[in-house]
Amino acid sequence: MFIKNKLVGAVFIVAGTSIGASMLALPMMASSLGVLSTLALLIFIWFLGYYTATLALEINHFYKGAYSISELCKKSFNSKIWLLADFSIVSLFYSLLAAYISGIIDIAAINKFILTSYKSNYLGYLIVGVLIFCVVYNNKILDISNRLVFILKFTLFLILLYFLSLKIKFANINHFVSYIEINSQIFKAIPIFFTSFGFHGGIPFIMKYLDNDAINIKKSFFLGSLISFFIYLLWMFFSLGVLPKYGLISFESIEHANNKLGCFINMLTNIADNSALHSVISMFSWLAIVTSFLGVGIGLYDYFFEKFKFKKNILKDQLLALLLTFFIPFIMAIFEQNIFLSALALAAISLSLLAIIFPTAIAFKIGIKSRLAVIITMFFGIVIIAIEVVNLLF
Repeated sequence: MFIKNKLVGAVFIVAGTSIGASMLALPMMASSLGVLSTLALLIFIWFLGYYTATLALEINHFYKGAYSISELCKKSFNSKIWLLADFSIVSLFYSLLAAYISGIIDIAAINKFILTSYKSNYLGYLIVGVLIFCVVYNNKILDISNRLVFILKFTLFLILLYFLSLKIKFANINHFVSYIEINSQIFKAIPIFFTSFGFHGGIPFIMKYLDNDAINIKKSFFLGSLISFFIYLLWMFFSLGVLPKYGLISFESIEHANNKLGCFINMLTNIADNSALHSVISMFSWLAIVTSFLGVGIGLYDYFFEKFKFKKNILKDQLLALLLTFFIPFIMAIFEQNIFLSALALAAISLSLLAIIFPTAIAFKIGIKSRLAVIITMFFGIVIIAIEVVNLLF
């Protein structure tokens, strides 16, 4: 019953899409913010992500369908603003998929304890290939794969917390405790935190999956994002408790290594001095990215079918959608080194447009929700975009 329940499947899609590559980056951001600022930011971003998801749901119900934000813009505005929406969708998903592919390959490259360096590189490509198959074969395979991977990921997460708990030093956490304050680091962290609750691109698919049942859809948004919130909280607390702020093996050293994911994983393993922990962290990191890859991949794949009126029972259409979805991010990940964090940060601009700016503009025009709440939400979206533009320029 549990496995067959569609609400459970939708919750896993929301949580699985969110708990991925961005989650792995959170401790690196939190280390420069401090505990209180991190907690305050996490609560705010969680609520913003949930509220904007329900806003998108209500807009879709207003138009009696399950549409991409591009189609909603077409229905709401006479101008060509839907072209910008199309660009936002594609650039968001391409940035995220490139980050996920890069993360999978990066983690595979450090697993020399399993395979030689030569073979471990190819292992990353093999995993990406299997994931693409799960996305394009059919929704049932995708659903089952996502549920199994999520359950395994959560089990590994509990094992990971156990190993890390043995090495926690509260003196380390004290170094990160500070008053809530606004500084340059919080501006760098906001886009990464926001991307960590960025399941919005998959909303049309989730609505179709749950047969447009508004109550269950809202439950899936709330429960999925809440699960993500608590897992992020535990992950950052344990990471900050194990890794010191300064020293040879520390967050400072990770920052000097350009915040590379593989470096962060190696640091945790080295300080824990446990070979089994290396296996657990590597596998958990892989699975965290895998569920995000599946959620984002099906979102973009489904979008191209809607955009170009492809038929899922025609092989040529399936191949075209496959190439459009995965070819460009695959090339980006291969030829651009250390793309992991930069791709996630860049995705925040597109996600702000997709999840906040366009939905609030549509909601304002068609008159749903409180206008004051809609305007305030739009303001926060503009702030996130402005912050990321400044981060990219400076």
